[in-house]
Amino acid sequence: MTIETPDRWRAFAAERRPSARVPLAMTDGGNTEFTPWQRGGDSVDRAVLATRRAVFPLHGLDPDDPRD
Repeated sequence: MTIETPDRWRAFAAERRPSARVPLAMTDGGNTEFTPWQRGGDSVDRAVLATRRAVFPLHGLDPDDPRD
């Protein structure tokens, strides 16, 4: 599903960055298929889990909570 960027936003972006290419779609041509992160998956997934384990307990949260 492709969602176009709003006309007002494109005008604003073009005004602020006249030399930049303003995207016409929210995805800018990228893949929008949702893939849930996996424990022990790729390097990004491992970094997310390491960050959760380091930060979540400081806020009283469970880094291994299955609800997210």
